Amino acid sequence: MQAYFQETAGWRCTRDVTDQKQFEETLLASEERFRGYFRLGLIGMAITSPTKGCVEVNDELCRILGYERSELLKVTWSELTHPDDLAADVTNFQRVLAGDIDRYSMDKRWIRKDRSIVHTSLSVRCVRDASGAVNYFLALLQDITARKEGEEALANARNVLEQRVAERTSQLLVANLELGMQFEERERAEGKYRLLFDSIDEGFCTIEVIFDESNKPVDYRFLEINASFEKQTGIKNALGKRMREIAPDHEEHWFEIYGKIAVTGEPARFENVASRLHRWYDVYAFRVGEPLERKVAVLFNDISERKHYQTRLAEGEQRFRLLIESIPHHVWSFRTDGSLAYWNQRLVDYTGLTGEELRSGGWTALHPGDVERVKAAWQAAFLNGTDYEVEQRVRGRDGQYRRFVCSAVPVKDDHGRPIEWLGTNTDVEDRRQTEDALHQLQTELAHIARVTTLGELTASIAHEINQPLAAVVSNGDASLRWLAQSPPNIDEVRRALEDIVKQGHRASEVITRIRALMHKGPRLTLVLNVNQLIEEILVLVRPQIERQHVELRTELASDLPSIAGDSVQLQQVVLNLVLNAIQAMDVQEQGSRELVLVSRREGPHDIVISIRDSGKGIDAHQLDQLFQPFFTTKSGGIGMGLAISRSIVESHGGRIWVTPNVNHGATFQFSLPGVGY
Repeated sequence: MQAYFQETAGWRCTRDVTDQKQFEETLLASEERFRGYFRLGLIGMAITSPTKGCVEVNDELCRILGYERSELLKVTWSELTHPDDLAADVTNFQRVLAGDIDRYSMDKRWIRKDRSIVHTSLSVRCVRDASGAVNYFLALLQDITARKEGEEALANARNVLEQRVAERTSQLLVANLELGMQFEERERAEGKYRLLFDSIDEGFCTIEVIFDESNKPVDYRFLEINASFEKQTGIKNALGKRMREIAPDHEEHWFEIYGKIAVTGEPARFENVASRLHRWYDVYAFRVGEPLERKVAVLFNDISERKHYQTRLAEGEQRFRLLIESIPHHVWSFRTDGSLAYWNQRLVDYTGLTGEELRSGGWTALHPGDVERVKAAWQAAFLNGTDYEVEQRVRGRDGQYRRFVCSAVPVKDDHGRPIEWLGTNTDVEDRRQTEDALHQLQTELAHIARVTTLGELTASIAHEINQPLAAVVSNGDASLRWLAQSPPNIDEVRRALEDIVKQGHRASEVITRIRALMHKGPRLTLVLNVNQLIEEILVLVRPQIERQHVELRTELASDLPSIAGDSVQLQQVVLNLVLNAIQAMDVQEQGSRELVLVSRREGPHDIVISIRDSGKGIDAHQLDQLFQPFFTTKSGGIGMGLAISRSIVESHGGRIWVTPNVNHGATFQFSLPGVGY
C-alpha cells in the first residue's frame, strides 16, 4: 500500500547521491514497517478518504466482512452498514468533519457479502491537514459477534429462566405435585446459563459493590466469574473474594466506576488501563438485579496488543516526520491537479508562503520566466507517468530568487496510474554562481588571449612593415639632398629610387605572407552533408543551451543535395550564428527561450540554413551595418564575427542576410549552392 500521511505539501528536486540514497532507504524502511503493521491480522483496518471513499484495507477486515480486497475498495460504508446503526455512524462522521471530535468508538453491525450480520467494535480516528480539514480516516474493527451473541444468549437465558421460574411458581400454587419437575427444569436452565456464561471468550464477571457508611464505594466482591476471567486478568481464585484481599494495591478508580454504575444504573463502555497488570482493557459494565442489590456485570477484553501496536505506529509516524523535517531539503508531494498535498517546514521557512498558497501549488514563488517551462515539464511527467527533474528559480521570503533542482518520482495506485509525485528541492544557487563565475572567467581569459594575440600580431606586422618603410623614407631623404646639390647627383638619385622600388616590393611580400598565414594555406574543399554539419555543431553547444534553459528545435529537410566546401569554415559560420542567438536570449527575464535551426531547399539549386531566436531582436536602422567589420551590438564585442561569416559564405558562392521576426527575435539565414550547380 502507499504511505499515507497528513496533507502538508511541497516542491520538486534532486540532492547529492549519498543523501538521496540514505533518504530513500530510510523512507522505504519506514514504509515497510507501516506495511507490516497494516498487514498484521490482529484487527481489521481500513484507510478511507472523505472524497475518495475506502482507499486501503487489510486481510483481517476482508475476513470480517467476507469480501475480497478489490470488492471492498469499490463499495461504500453505508452499503455495508446495518440500517439500524447507520444514523449513529453518520452522526459521528459528521461531527468529525465539523471538527467537534477527532475520533469516536461504537459497537456496529455490518452486512457481510453472504448477507449475514457481523458485530464489531469500531474505533475511528482522523488525520487532519494544517488547516484542520480531514485528509484520511483510520478505522479499526474487531469482531465481537461471539461476544454479542453470548450477551444475547445470556439475556435470553435469563429471560427464559425467569419465565420458567414464574411458570413453575404459578404451577406450584396449583399443583404441588409438579414441584419436582419444576426443580429439574430450573436446574437445566441454570446449566444452560452456566454453559453459555463459561463459553464467552471475553472476561466476564458479576460483582457486588461494597460501600462504607458515607455511601462511598470502597471494595467489591466477585459473585460469578467465567472461564476466561483468569486468562484475561491473571487473577486466580477470585470467586467469592473481595478485590482488596486478592490485590491490595488495586486501582481505586475501578471502585469509583463500578460504584457509580451500581448507584445510577447507567451502563458504561470505556477503555482503561490496569497499571498493576500493565494491561489495557475494553470494558462494558451494567447493573444487574435490583437497584438495592448493587450488583454489576462486567464484560471486558484485553486490548493491550492493540494499544501497543497503536503506540508503535504513532512512534514510527513521529520518527518519519522528524526525519522529513530534519533533512536539508524542501520535501513535498504534488498532485496531478497541480496542487501540493504535503510540504515540510523548511519549504515554508524559505518561501514564506501561506498554507493556502502552498496547497494551490506554490506557483507564486516561481520565477515568471520559468513558469511556462516548468508547466510543460510537469505536463510531460503527468502524461507519461515518469520521473520529473527541472532546474528552476524560487523566490525566498526576502524577495530574492535562488536556483533549485526540483526532482520527483511518481507514486502509483494498484492499476499503475500515478496519483501523486514525491519530490524534493535542492538549492544549487551557490554551485551555479560558482559555475557562472568560472564561465565568466574563462570568457575573460579568452578575450585577454585574443587581445594579447592581436597585440602580438600587430607588433609583428608593424615590425615587418617598418623595415622596408624606413628604407623608403631614408632613400627619399637622400634623393632630395642629392637633387639639391649643384649640379644634382643624378646617379645617386637613380640608385636611391631603385632601392625605394625594391623596398616597396619587399613590403608587398610581407603583406602577402601575412595573408597566407591568416588563411592557413589553400582551402580544403570536400563534399559535405549539411544536416550532419549542423548536428556536429549542436553537440558542441548543447551544454550552453541547457545551462541557459533554451528550448532547442530542429527542422532539417531530408531531401537536401550535398554541398562542396571547407567544413571547418562552414561550421564556424553556423557556430557563430548559434552562439549569437543564445547570447541574444540570455538578457531576457520573461517568456520562453526558443532556438530553431532549419535546413531547406530553395529553388532547384540552393540550400538555405536559418537560425531563428526569440531574443530582443535587432533595430531596423542596424540591419545594414551588421555584416560590416568592427560593427557590434554587444558590449565587449569586436564586430568581426558576422563580417568573417559573410566572407566565408561568399567565398563558397552563397550569400547571408538577416530578417526581424514578427514578435520577438531575429532570423539569420545563408544560402549555399548544391554540388553540380
